[in-house]
Order: sequence, then structure tokens, then C-alpha cells
Amino acid sequence: MPTKTRILNSLCAALGLVASAGFQARAAEPYYELPADYAACSDDSYQRAVEHGVKLGVAPAMPWTGVDPTSGKAIGIDVELNAEVLKRMGITKLTYEAGAFNSLIPSLLSKRIDMVVTDVHVTPDRAKTIAFSGPVWWYGPALVVQQGNPKGVKTFEDLSKVRVGVLLGTGPDEYLKKVGVSATRFQNYAEEFAAIQQDKVDAVVEYDLLAADFKKANPDAKVESIASFKMPEDLLKNGYGYARFGLRKDDCSFRTAYNQALAEVRASGAMSDLLKANGLSDRNLFVFPLELK
Repeated sequence: MPTKTRILNSLCAALGLVASAGFQARAAEPYYELPADYAACSDDSYQRAVEHGVKLGVAPAMPWTGVDPTSGKAIGIDVELNAEVLKRMGITKLTYEAGAFNSLIPSLLSKRIDMVVTDVHVTPDRAKTIAFSGPVWWYGPALVVQQGNPKGVKTFEDLSKVRVGVLLGTGPDEYLKKVGVSATRFQNYAEEFAAIQQDKVDAVVEYDLLAADFKKANPDAKVESIASFKMPEDLLKNGYGYARFGLRKDDCSFRTAYNQALAEVRASGAMSDLLKANGLSDRNLFVFPLELK
């Protein structure tokens, strides 16, 4: 396995992105992202993977996945979590192919790669073409504001009163469209975070991990994240569900074995250990916060 990525250790305090803080994400009724899958498998995709190994698709999207420029090895949280599951399956020969995120699903369908390891979220369009692993882990939303929060943004409802920025085509973008919040849309993260520092927008809606990674790389940037807010229940259905990996629908036996191994890795505590090694916590195992009584 690649060296553990360390992404949030010194950062959480500065940003207020402690994984357990603020997110009240459990819906009033259970929400299932995918229907139950009870396929009877007759293919040999799992056996082939054990014998010949698998090629895994990753995008340059740290802290999720990337390629170490010195060693050339794949790195990132998703790389580590996936490798642990494959080890449980008895699959030890792993190769990686890097490409733009929007190229990974086409590569999967053309059998250029065997899995999409840069995590993907369930969307209706994706569900038409690929299969998904079971829930791997979860990361939530961040409301990034100018230092000192001069506009007093405290909730998602406040976004309708301020100038909002978002990355085009992302889950946050889809959510803002759904709820009718006007936003300036950016082509890349650099433009997005530059805009809030240049007072072109008052708030940016992002993933907490990405906001944290930006602040880590730019400690003097005059931005901060709202540490505690109530997450709208319908946000789970619009880009903030579980992080999963992408699989081919035809690879029935491989998918079945993978999901069994994934469940065991989560239950064993190994998943928890890997998350904590990356500065996260058990909060990132579930969409909803656990209540221990």
C-alpha cells in the first residue's frame, strides 16, 4: 500500500472542519441510494481478478487520489481504502491508470480499467451505465466564507441572500440549481477559491475535504469554513451521499465479492484505522452521526 496521506492533522482546528462537528445528516426516514441487488452470478470476473490482478482508474484529485510525482505510485485516501478491500479478496496484483475524472467511466466501460477508484457518488445518469460498490465512506459539505464571515452566513438558507460560488457540474452545483439559489459557476477549484479571496463571491459551497486541502496548501488565505450548521436532509440526494467506487455491471461475481469484502473491512475496524491515519474519524464512516447511549 502507498504511504499514508496526511491531509487534515494540523488543519481541522484552523478550519473548524472537525468531522463530528455540526452535521446533522440523518433523515427523518431511512434513505436508500440504490435498490437491493440479488443477482445470480455466472461470470468469472472475480476469479480472473485473483489470477491476473486488476487495473484501477484514478484521477489527479487529491486528497482522494493522485500519483506521487517522485515514486510514480498511486496515492490518496481512496487508493488506501480500496487496496485494503482488494487485499481481503486475495487480489494482490494492482496496477493503476491515471486520467481525468470524466474519462474514468468511459475507460471502465471500454474495459481499459477494471474499477473507478476515485470515489463516485450515485446519480441517476451514472446508475444507468455502471454499478456501484457498497458505501465506502462519507465526507460532507463545507460553506467557505471570507475570513471573519462578514456576511454572517450560518446556514444553507442564508445562501439565497449572498453571492455564491460553486464548481460547475459538481454535486453542490446540482443542489444549488435544485433549490433555486443563484450562483457564479467556475471551471476549476483555483478560480473558485480565488473568487472568494478577491471579493467576487461571499461564499463557496464545497466538499469539506477539498476546502481543508486548499487551506492546508494556502494557510494565509483569508477564508474560513463554517464549523457547525444543520445540513438540509435533501442534500444527501444531491451530491452528498456515500463515497463509492465504480464497477462494471457485467462483472457480477467480482462485484459481489468486493461488496462482501468491503462490509468485512468496515466491520473489522480496518476502515476506521485508515480514516484516522488520514486525519479523519469514525464520523466519516456514516452519513448520519452515531448516537452512543
